[in-house]
Amino acid sequence: ALRSEKGNCSSWVVEMEKLLEDTSPSVEMARWNQRYIHRVPECIKKTTNRDAYQPQFVSLGPLHHGEPHLLPMEEHKRRAVLHLVKRAGKPLTEFIAAIEEVADELEGAYDHLDNRWRGVNRGRFVQMMVTDGCFLLELMRIQAAIRVNADTDYAANDPVFSNSSFVNLLPIMRNDMIVMENQIPLVVLQRIKFVRSNGTPPVSYLFPSGCLTHI
Repeated sequence: ALRSEKGNCSSWVVEMEKLLEDTSPSVEMARWNQRYIHRVPECIKKTTNRDAYQPQFVSLGPLHHGEPHLLPMEEHKRRAVLHLVKRAGKPLTEFIAAIEEVADELEGAYDHLDNRWRGVNRGRFVQMMVTDGCFLLELMRIQAAIRVNADTDYAANDPVFSNSSFVNLLPIMRNDMIVMENQIPLVVLQRIKFVRSNGTPPVSYLFPSGCLTHI
């Protein structure tokens, strides 16, 4: 038993010694700079309003994706992808490739990202990023179109994207867009916009929620 304990300690020492170089300030700073979408600690949720950290209508990113009460919007997010891709006149594969190129960066942005999005499951992660990015860009485009009374190319009775539905649902969706855990990296929107606009550099746009993005 004593030999076994010594063996365990030895392997632990070897493992720790390999990690020593990762404790330098420059390495640690780079690591924490990469992760900028965090989960809210459970102790904070318990002592505050838990609903403030929970999207009510639509998930954005992986941290709340798949929760039962948010599933109905997945169909509508996919429809947003189809409208954007059709309007762009580009194959969907170009949008996927653009996000795959930065998949490592996107994974690294999330603190404690579940393994169900990593490795062999990366395809699901990229698909979700493309879907959520297209959805956000469509929301911005529709709002801009409504302001000038332009056609949004959605059916007049669309339950989400028609003028009347959109105006009623936008406040709810906007609230979900600013939930701390319900975020996607800005680079997703930039990449999709770049493909959509034939490589034209994006221009700054301030969305009403106060989030600086590009469209």
